[in-house]
Amino acid sequence: MNILVVGSGGREHALISSLVKSRFGPMLYAAPGNGGISECAVCLDVRETDAGGIVRAAAENSIDVAAVSSEAALAAGVADELEARGIRAFGPKKNAAVAGISRTLSRQIFKKYGVPSVDYHSFDNYAEAEAFIGALEKFPAAIKSDGLSHLTSVIASDRTEAVDALRSMAAGNLHLSAGSHVTVEEDNDGREFSVPVFTDGRSVAPMPPILPYKRVSGGNSGKNTEGMGAVCPAPFCTARDVEYCTEKIIVPTVAALNTEGRTFKGILQFVMTYTDDGIKAVELAPCLGDTEAETVLPLLETDLVDVMNAVIDGTLARTDVRFSHKTAVSVVAASGGYPDGFATGCEIRGIEGFPQDNGLTLFHMGTEYRGDTVVTAGGRVLSVTAAADTAESAIYKAYQNISRITFENMYYRHDIGKYRIWT
Repeated sequence: MNILVVGSGGREHALISSLVKSRFGPMLYAAPGNGGISECAVCLDVRETDAGGIVRAAAENSIDVAAVSSEAALAAGVADELEARGIRAFGPKKNAAVAGISRTLSRQIFKKYGVPSVDYHSFDNYAEAEAFIGALEKFPAAIKSDGLSHLTSVIASDRTEAVDALRSMAAGNLHLSAGSHVTVEEDNDGREFSVPVFTDGRSVAPMPPILPYKRVSGGNSGKNTEGMGAVCPAPFCTARDVEYCTEKIIVPTVAALNTEGRTFKGILQFVMTYTDDGIKAVELAPCLGDTEAETVLPLLETDLVDVMNAVIDGTLARTDVRFSHKTAVSVVAASGGYPDGFATGCEIRGIEGFPQDNGLTLFHMGTEYRGDTVVTAGGRVLSVTAAADTAESAIYKAYQNISRITFENMYYRHDIGKYRIWT
């Protein structure tokens, strides 16, 4: 069996690390992959958004199943093109993926079908959005953009930060780019968590809830990022909470997407928050986030190939998807300056012979080989994930081992799993 994973980040490395364990012993390919992925898969020199190139590479390498796992690839219609050429694709088609890529569209769907969700205000005009922010009486506020921009979400502590974020998202234009929006919402008190699910468009198999640490600095301070670490399961989220989310939010959303002609098959990630009125949906993502993937997939006990095939074939209801009862903690090593400007090409030391067993995994997020040397190639460079019977043991193991690694201007949060970012 030949399996292709489309993408180049930590999420793709996590998927491939799970596929390596499959009883089917698949031959693994990645397009384009990264430094770490190249050690366990054949990396193909094809951009993840090049749908035609991906299809050709899949045909040339006799790919049986292609996992289209990145937002950029999904937005480029890679899953559509693969299926059109008769290649089995694990990942939603473009018209379904866009419901997760566009925050405005997902929230319109929530509202239309009565799914409990946070209030928001959406704008496609810069001046109107700035005027609304000027009248806001309560901060912090969340300023969020549609689409695949690197700057997609900013938690602004005051009006000045909110306007600066808006200007950055609008690139200084009075009108936002065609078809795009920004949303403004009063920020919640930090009790957010993610619940990803496998879905074949009818049935869902929820994964354990995940607590992501989005702020760049310790004490939950600094700019919002795509994730500096995570804990799974989220320590405050009960089995009853997950049951509520599944019954009241997840299943109705999957059904709503069907009704809208956007049948979703793949991994759909929900961001939830606790409010005074109960748990509500914040937004969707059409795939796992990097840190979420690196934290939850190591706990998956069911063969990932079986799950992928069940999603594609519409037989998920007959598949027993199981996760370990251990706790997993991921800590991200980033380049100095992230999430703004940062240097690349820095040699990474300490990863040779890294002990990847006994619940410990090193994921590459932004790396590449230059000759025989692995160097940094992104803002978030590596992630160390540790799984153990207790959160305390997992935290200790993750930090004990990330300290082995060094590169110029490397930094990481020292309080993942320790700092209580919920109330």
